[in-house]
Amino acid sequence: MKYLINIVTLLVFGLATASGQISVNTSVGGGGLFMDGFFDNYLSGYQVHAGGEISYKIKWVEGLSIGTGLEIRYGQINFYDLLRESGSGQNFHDHPVDKSEKYRHRLLTLDAPLRIRYKAFGFMGVIAGLRASYLLDGYVLIPSTGIKNRNLTYEKFVSVGELGLFFPIGDRFSVA
Repeated sequence: MKYLINIVTLLVFGLATASGQISVNTSVGGGGLFMDGFFDNYLSGYQVHAGGEISYKIKWVEGLSIGTGLEIRYGQINFYDLLRESGSGQNFHDHPVDKSEKYRHRLLTLDAPLRIRYKAFGFMGVIAGLRASYLLDGYVLIPSTGIKNRNLTYEKFVSVGELGLFFPIGDRFSVA
């Protein structure tokens, strides 16, 4: 995966440098964060990100561009712990939830996205891509004690797919 990202990045920079059709963009955004599990113990959360991107407009297809960059992302989601009852004989999916305290799951990542944008219509476009995500910090905060529990098993590198819509506002700004 690391070699693929390096090759694609060099390809994008090579094409952009050879043709002089690059643009440097900043990226700031946020949105909802949702997790699903076997139990109904996760609540909705939020995520925010900021970063920069270098993009290249592909000349032979009107409205098509490819870009790569770096982004830092922070996300938080609340959840309830499961009740620890021994020998209850309950169904696995009907495990009771302890709603006495909300825990906060927090993640901080550094991402290297590779995105393709196609301005399909005048007011809207399609965006698709891959993102290599490196975990900088991840923990569960227990609010009643202030303890940050880092005894969790996180993957340091994760690849993430993206697919969505964007709405250009002028030449320099878009909402994705």
